[in-house]
Amino acid sequence: MAMGDEAAGREELGPVGQLDPSRPVDPGGMAGGLLARAAHAHARSLRAALKPHQLSAAQYQLLAGIAALATDPSARRSQALLAARLGMDRAMASAVLTQLEDARLTERAPGADRRMRAPALTRLGQARLAAAQPAVEAAEAHFLAPLRGETTTFAIMLRLLLGERPRIRATAGRG
Repeated sequence: MAMGDEAAGREELGPVGQLDPSRPVDPGGMAGGLLARAAHAHARSLRAALKPHQLSAAQYQLLAGIAALATDPSARRSQALLAARLGMDRAMASAVLTQLEDARLTERAPGADRRMRAPALTRLGQARLAAAQPAVEAAEAHFLAPLRGETTTFAIMLRLLLGERPRIRATAGRG
């Protein structure tokens, strides 16, 4: 937002934060509303991509998260850590992991601490994730296509908004 835009936004509020009725605020044009609409559009796209693979977005997210943890030798494997890494509520993650176990896509084995349960992909889970991955990547690319190569910048901005440290990789071009 440019400095002039910021000042104009303050003028709309008037004295002591009161709205100027002659200049109504459009909540659909505010960043939060736009982010919510974009998130819903992305979710619809992801649901459509995952439907042929009989996976929900949460199930896919957990399968992919388990696979990512399995490639990190320094990572402790636990349901709580997995949920935290994915920004998912622990109870929700546990319920979805139960669905994945029932479908024989994951299994939970005791961790180093007896109270911990370490989720792992079964062979069927690995195959389902591998089959769904190209559809998810295509849906993501289609959704982000209007950004015309600025997806890395967009991801950095989202991470900043989430209070995370951006992951910046040296690349030959933008993407």
